[in-house]
Amino acid sequence: MPSKVAQHWINELASGETQRHEIKTRLQYFWFKLRPCSKQLKQIIHLGKIRPGMKILDFGAGGGCHSVPLAYMGYEVDALDCSDAVLKNLVTYKESVEKYAKKKLRINTIVADILESNLCLDKYDIIFSCGVMEHFVDEKERKKVYKILASSLRKEEDCLITHVPNGKHPFRRRQRLEKLGGYNIEEIDYTLPIFIKDVEETGLVLEKVKGVDLFGYLFILPEVKERGLLRSLMKLLYFFFRLFGDWLPFAFMQKYAYRLLFSARRTR
Repeated sequence: MPSKVAQHWINELASGETQRHEIKTRLQYFWFKLRPCSKQLKQIIHLGKIRPGMKILDFGAGGGCHSVPLAYMGYEVDALDCSDAVLKNLVTYKESVEKYAKKKLRINTIVADILESNLCLDKYDIIFSCGVMEHFVDEKERKKVYKILASSLRKEEDCLITHVPNGKHPFRRRQRLEKLGGYNIEEIDYTLPIFIKDVEETGLVLEKVKGVDLFGYLFILPEVKERGLLRSLMKLLYFFFRLFGDWLPFAFMQKYAYRLLFSARRTR
């Protein structure tokens, strides 16, 4: 029997229509080859100090928007998700890239509810999740998940990376009320103090936290999406803050970032 949060995801993704990626032409492959890494994935690689030869777990892999580019760049990836529908999308995406790249990508898909199954212990150098942990609304369940993930890292100093929506940005309440920019699945307002509390006594310790996508929440607002000129002006502002965000005070980034990126190291 799937856990409550897993069943919500299975129901939400049952059609397989979301998280669909595929390379259908040589031109599409050219652009993929030119820039396989999204900005989000670049942040994960940089924060986790991901190097060739590392074994990686993409927890909540969905349609493979991170797993497939990582495998294309030569990493060995296990892609875990509770939804068989979106993992089928991942396989389609993987095969479409392989067709043009003329090489096999090292991705192993795992259909599993992390709360109801056992991962192989001491197996991974890096584990990351994007837009997953905020949906475990029960604190005990979140702690259990972190314990499982911590025990699945190979050794001390291996890294867990958690990427979640910022629970404190100015439009967060509106985002939740109007269900903007996400799935129709219950979630908490994730913050740094919650993360620190979640990983207590799990064998993990916070290493670094970053606020990313400064003011990115503005792009999910209907009044911005529907006005081309306003959206263009916002993109210029967004690009400016992407260039200079690393020099801004952390308190400012923590308040106005759209997403938070945490890295934690295994301690035992």
